[in-house]
Amino acid sequence: EKVVFDAVSAAPDMIVRIIDPFGTDVHAGNFSDLDELELPRAGTYTLVIEGNVDHASNAAYAFRLTPISFQTTPYVIGQRVDATIGQQGESDRYTFSVTGTRQVVFDNFNDLSQVNYTLSGPNGAIITSRQFSVADGIDLSANPVIDLTEGDWTLTIDAAGTFTGPYAFRLLDLATGEVLAPGGSYNRTLGQL
Repeated sequence: EKVVFDAVSAAPDMIVRIIDPFGTDVHAGNFSDLDELELPRAGTYTLVIEGNVDHASNAAYAFRLTPISFQTTPYVIGQRVDATIGQQGESDRYTFSVTGTRQVVFDNFNDLSQVNYTLSGPNGAIITSRQFSVADGIDLSANPVIDLTEGDWTLTIDAAGTFTGPYAFRLLDLATGEVLAPGGSYNRTLGQL
């Protein structure tokens, strides 16, 4: 099971510790948001909120613990997706299969730093938690071409912290692009289709 720990408010120097049913730390760190915190074992977990030893007064804190819900939808490469993260902790998964190999680019329609995507295929994740705000265009510091090998793929859309709201994207197949001839003259309009 995966959960979101949403740190609503806390005094400085507070620590969160999450201990599994066998006494092993699953997480220990600052009192801050934890997205997709995995609870790998069945049973009762213990959540410990600790203050720094030199804190001389009471310290107020508030948090939310929300199970992550996954919504899985079949996806067709080239199709535009307009969807919404409807509740905190929601992740949306889009699944598709590739025959042979394909080269695609991720085309993002929102400049959202709170929303990211992960792309996983037959050999594991090839893109992990890439923010929408830097997922394409001039803000992307990596090669925009994504090489897909044969097999089943999952594109997971996830939001950070308490974000809820709309997002939109598509994967564009480079093989479907227009072939340009040397010496040709082209007059087009750039838009969001």
